[in-house]
Amino acid sequence: MAKSQQNALDLTVFERVDFARWRADVEAQLGGTNRFSRLRSRLDADIVLDPLYVERPAFDAGAPGAPPYVRGGSADNTSGWTAAQRIEARGDKTKLAVADELAAGARALWLDEALCFDAAQLATALVEVDVQRVALYVDAGADPMRALGNLREALGSRAADARGVIGADPLAALAREGGSAEAIDRAGELLGDVLRAAQSDLPAMRTALVSTAAYHDAGAHAVQELGIALSVGVAYLRALVDGAGLDVDRAAGRIAFSLCVGRDVFVELSKLRALRRLWARVVQASGGSAAAQRAHVHARSAWRTRATRDPWVNMLRAVSECFAAAVGGADAITIAPYNDDEADADTDGALGRRVARNVHVILAEESSLGHVLDPAGGSYYVETLSEELAQRGWAELARLEAAGGVSALLASGQLARDLGATAEARAHAVATRAHAITGVSEFANLGEAPREPQGEATGGEAAARGASAAIDIAALPRRREGDDFEALRAASDRYLAQHGARPAVLLATLGPLREHNARVGFARALFAAGGLQAQVAAPSTADADDVSTAVEALAKQPARVVCICGSDEAYAERAAELARALRGAGAALVVLAGRAPRDETLAAAFADAGVGLYIHLGCDVVAALRRTHDVALAREQSA
Repeated sequence: MAKSQQNALDLTVFERVDFARWRADVEAQLGGTNRFSRLRSRLDADIVLDPLYVERPAFDAGAPGAPPYVRGGSADNTSGWTAAQRIEARGDKTKLAVADELAAGARALWLDEALCFDAAQLATALVEVDVQRVALYVDAGADPMRALGNLREALGSRAADARGVIGADPLAALAREGGSAEAIDRAGELLGDVLRAAQSDLPAMRTALVSTAAYHDAGAHAVQELGIALSVGVAYLRALVDGAGLDVDRAAGRIAFSLCVGRDVFVELSKLRALRRLWARVVQASGGSAAAQRAHVHARSAWRTRATRDPWVNMLRAVSECFAAAVGGADAITIAPYNDDEADADTDGALGRRVARNVHVILAEESSLGHVLDPAGGSYYVETLSEELAQRGWAELARLEAAGGVSALLASGQLARDLGATAEARAHAVATRAHAITGVSEFANLGEAPREPQGEATGGEAAARGASAAIDIAALPRRREGDDFEALRAASDRYLAQHGARPAVLLATLGPLREHNARVGFARALFAAGGLQAQVAAPSTADADDVSTAVEALAKQPARVVCICGSDEAYAERAAELARALRGAGAALVVLAGRAPRDETLAAAFADAGVGLYIHLGCDVVAALRRTHDVALAREQSA
């Protein structure tokens, strides 16, 4: 017998166990029925994640590079994705930024909107770009004809060789900047104008872009983003077929998609897989060929997930977002610099751009993601999630189309209301720290120097480009996930600049260290998320009791807010006494680290003693911090 046969394991000796039996054993080990179900988690759009997936969904995802393109648009596992880093208008430094990207081996450049509307600067930036090797993604904003003309002039005789995307996306421009109702009626005509202007001089470039950035920034979750992308894509496909006279294959070949990739790795990568499947279905239903059903997908790191506080953490966010986009099969990926919103005059943002480029290199080359076909293929979890997102995304498309499409919903304001409701639900999850933001809502660094955000170009530039002054359609609001916490931190920074110290919270402890230490740590971290400096009341003598220690500390370190920290047992015995003493010693607000007691008599005693706020796991931290700010920052009024 061969050695390999001798060492082979005989797997037939193991009894096959089906999932139902395995789950019953798990339930027994967990100590009761339905314990397994409690391990489920709920995402946006009421998507429920199971703790384990044991079956492949019935839908056939096909092979990489073949319809319906769920598993990627290419069967080539050697090229990976294209890194398309953003080039923003920075005066004389724009050319240097382009040179940096080219020297690092860039295969694509994303040209910022402001740059595309400055003909001279655009020509200077592109003078040394080999457009046969480097694709151009043009952020054409609300005036794509002007951007196209500037690009054509900047490239001159090289224009015919240029490839990439001229981002004509009139509906996204309206969503981002607002505008007149006439702009909606002219959206299809504008796409036709751009197409005809590009056909002769820029024939290899796609002309219509379906970008979801404005909707994502306004709060859209994955299902809404899919539905909006498909609805806009359908509108642009109709415009190019019915208005510009193209056949379906040529029209589909002129459209590109740009989606944002946010915090949840598996949802985001499944979203990209679902988009390709659904767009293939749209084009197939329209009579398009198998090749035309392939969606060109650009992915960009999400603006709303980035933080201006502790911006180094943005590097980690960028890695997870790039990973999700790569595994999801994006054709091109743009990663925002970690310090994109930070005024960085000394380095001109060079470090941030370099780190962003290196994210691509490390994931593609060192981690070999660029050499693997469909890394998520075969994962029952990912395939099931992709299928669910596809089903819900298609239903969302049907709902939007029944209401007249994205254009009608923009005009009526209903889209803003729908996205606003999603944003509010997400804000509540952030406020209660169900969604934690490292460096902002959790692990805040109070020693961090204040930073002045620059932000990205907004609709304020519309008037400078000659846009209509009549605004019938309001721009969708933009909201970062950490805005509420960062606003509190900014207020603390202003207080620090005026008074030389941050607003203070005194932590009054009950019992020995082992009984109060956990809640002291919890309270200190919670207050730090709002820019509040928490200090523990230290006893003046070894035999001082808790009440006298807190009262003496309050006299020496005046603080308008005092937080009691201890065990539930200590609270029941002495919290009312301590709260009453603190109020008598001048505390304007007494906070208790823990939940309000269920015992009505004890709760009433706490209220009578002056406990005005409870902080605990799952509480609305933003509301608690705002209440604390209102009191702690009122030092001048109390003086």
